[in-house]
Amino acid sequence: MGKYYTVVSADFFIDFSKSSPCILSRSALQMMYPGSTGNLKDILKESVKSFISPPALISKALLNNSQAKHYVDTFLSHCTRPFTLFLQLCGHNRARQRDKLAHILEDFTSLQDEAERVDAYLHTLSVNSSHIACFGTWILYHTLRIMIMYLLTGFELELYSVHEFYYIYWYLYEFLYGWLISALSRADSFLAENELLYDPHKGKGATKKKQKNKKKSRQHNKDIVYLQALQNMCGGYYKALMGFRLEMKLIIPNPRFDSEQVRYEHRFAPFQNLLTPPPVVYSEFKEMTSFERFQQQPIDSSFLYIAGYKHFYQARKLLETIAPDSEITDLLTICKTNFVVLKLLAGGHKKDSIRPPEFDFSKNKYFATMKIT
Repeated sequence: MGKYYTVVSADFFIDFSKSSPCILSRSALQMMYPGSTGNLKDILKESVKSFISPPALISKALLNNSQAKHYVDTFLSHCTRPFTLFLQLCGHNRARQRDKLAHILEDFTSLQDEAERVDAYLHTLSVNSSHIACFGTWILYHTLRIMIMYLLTGFELELYSVHEFYYIYWYLYEFLYGWLISALSRADSFLAENELLYDPHKGKGATKKKQKNKKKSRQHNKDIVYLQALQNMCGGYYKALMGFRLEMKLIIPNPRFDSEQVRYEHRFAPFQNLLTPPPVVYSEFKEMTSFERFQQQPIDSSFLYIAGYKHFYQARKLLETIAPDSEITDLLTICKTNFVVLKLLAGGHKKDSIRPPEFDFSKNKYFATMKIT
């Protein structure tokens, strides 16, 4: 039972809260969840084990080491409060959730530091395998999910002006989704390595077992493909928006009365104290998005639209490999439509028009269908 709840609980709580349930339904869910009754530490232990299989939880040598056991138990005990708060915040409305996400990130900053120290100590006790960044990768994975949830909820709550979209999608595309995919890929590698290393049937039918483990170890593959699709969608929006800015199709506030730097710093303020991933300050953002970096390639709106529709095409190809549900179907429709829109714009369609594009979030709260009128 514990392992089952480990796999589905966080995702289910998040998905449930997206449907804007009534307060009675939210309260009932909190009461039904077994982690609310005091055994969350055991559930978290199963979560780490299924996510990355750290040697501390599967190696007999470390399981029988009292000092290693103490370090792991202490660390997981410290994890219970932030994870409890995260599950509890899913019982609030979306605006309250977003406020609380910013505060929870502070707790995860402390967990990152502790996870690094625990991993370093356990690595000194590991004989046949590495323990570097096992607990750290698990904490980083959840930290990144909270960061992404925080930014995406801003679209849902309509907190961003259209002229701000480009740096929100840029941050998601260049950093957060990339880091999250990297964390999952690392976890997959650890799973594959440790399943073979600590296989109790090692030596008996080794070839068949190796093939079975190889297939089993890619348990994060579906999530990785899905995240790669979302990363490409964010890249498509970012480059499309840069094209719109070049053609002056976006309404941008007068800099005499508005500061983009202040807006940027406000939007990403909760990330400033995190150790990993390191925050990207405004000056770095401007440097990394400057067209002067492309000295060998002249940058114009057509170049950006072409780059944008390539991202949406790649996102579509990735999504088509996932078993369809209502969300995937809607995302595919969005990708196809945006691909066509950007391809038309790249060919010069309505190039002289300065009417701002429309962003229709009716199919998805975070990823809009772009329309040129």
